[in-house]
Amino acid sequence: MSTADLVTGSAHGTRVETPELERVLRRILDGQMEKMAILERRPFPYRSTFPLEEIVLGLVDGDRRSLVFKDLSRYGPTDPVWGVKAPFLHDPLREIEVYRGVLAPNGVSAPECVATVVEPDRGRYWLFLEKIHGDLLWQVGNMDVWCVAADWLARMHARFSGRTNTLPLRLVVHNREHYARWIERAREFVRWPELANRQGRGFDWLASRYLSVVERMVDGPTTFLHGEFYPSNIVIEMSGDRIDIRPVDWEMAAVGRGILDLAALASGAWGEAERRALTAAYRGALPARGRPSLNTLVEDLDRARFLLAVQWLGWSAAWTPPPQHAHDWLATALELAEAVGS
Repeated sequence: MSTADLVTGSAHGTRVETPELERVLRRILDGQMEKMAILERRPFPYRSTFPLEEIVLGLVDGDRRSLVFKDLSRYGPTDPVWGVKAPFLHDPLREIEVYRGVLAPNGVSAPECVATVVEPDRGRYWLFLEKIHGDLLWQVGNMDVWCVAADWLARMHARFSGRTNTLPLRLVVHNREHYARWIERAREFVRWPELANRQGRGFDWLASRYLSVVERMVDGPTTFLHGEFYPSNIVIEMSGDRIDIRPVDWEMAAVGRGILDLAALASGAWGEAERRALTAAYRGALPARGRPSLNTLVEDLDRARFLLAVQWLGWSAAWTPPPQHAHDWLATALELAEAVGS
């Protein structure tokens, strides 16, 4: 599960009128639409925290072009987006800067950023992306494809290792302060007397384990993170024997330990054998020099999964995930706290 699973694009409705959207597109697409217009607008089937639409353009030369329009703006407290994501996480410029300044310049195989609109005086933050075709990873049952995604992830992490000081300042930083927010939000949102006592464990016990794991996780090398490398945010393009990994939704791009992205990939109802296979694929793509042992990575993965579970406990009091993505994060947190805490 991810924030990309919480709200469908169609749930927001259209927040930008077509004439205004056409006017802006004519301006930013260098005259390609001078005599043409938007031919179609429809909700994009992929899910996102923010509204997504597919826009079909009629161009000057008579051609048609499809774009994905993502509106990262917030329109006040009545906007459904406000109840989905913790307010301290929202920065509409983060994903825009990541597409413009990190992904394309470094050859990361995300969708191409066609254009952006940044108008702070209007509270307007728009992304126009290429439309890509493929399946979401969670729809793919072939474990070999999942391992290709783990391989891709390790290569991206290796590319940015030691270079985080050159990345945009708007990235989320996975430091002590960041983790402290989640345990305090979990204290607020979870009905601990009712829920945690089912396993004879309460909040103070979990928090002590959590803080111990945080100390181990913040003491290590960092890299550029997708931040929500869940299977629902990974598009798989396959052509013959070729498999291309095209991650989307970079709203939570961050600096932190690479194993945190792997924890998101390996979340869900996997068994230990499958998680170990994903970890082995990830490890195999890391540079040989300084490569940790498989057992070390497996242990770190459990720690990262524990931090992730607590994050979901503290995510929001205002939403529930759709049934197909429901998960008992409290049970996961308690199980992993027993395994990794000290």
